[in-house]
Amino acid sequence: MARPFVGQFEHAIDDKGRLVLPSIFRSAFDEGAVLATRPDGCIGLMTPEKFDEEATELRRDAPPGRVGRMKVRVFYANAVPVSPDKTGRVIVPAKLRDYAGLGGDCLVIGVGDLVEIWDPSTFGADSAEGLDAISVDATTSHPVPTEDTDDR
Repeated sequence: MARPFVGQFEHAIDDKGRLVLPSIFRSAFDEGAVLATRPDGCIGLMTPEKFDEEATELRRDAPPGRVGRMKVRVFYANAVPVSPDKTGRVIVPAKLRDYAGLGGDCLVIGVGDLVEIWDPSTFGADSAEGLDAISVDATTSHPVPTEDTDDR
């Protein structure tokens, strides 16, 4: 895998649906990218290769019959190929902005092998839930303290 996408960046989507990608991510999308809905209510930005991997995995793991076909159909129907312009902007179509509740401010987050675009309040709730899960995970080598931690 190429260098992982990491970090969290506050950006905005303008009235025309354009999002400026964080400069640290731009070179990974020189050959184009794919925007697609993600299960947690955000938008994924993937290299074409990563999109192909996810599509292959979905087709392989989809249950037989109508439900499996619908999952594959929805995945492809909601994916949009994009190419960043000279200034690193991509156009996020209205249907994807509506799906993720994006309007104006957003968070662009590196998630290893892809980038996610979140509504800040949705990510805040999801992130808090994730931190809670980490803080009670006895198998983690670096527990995250919570507000309820007693320092005595």
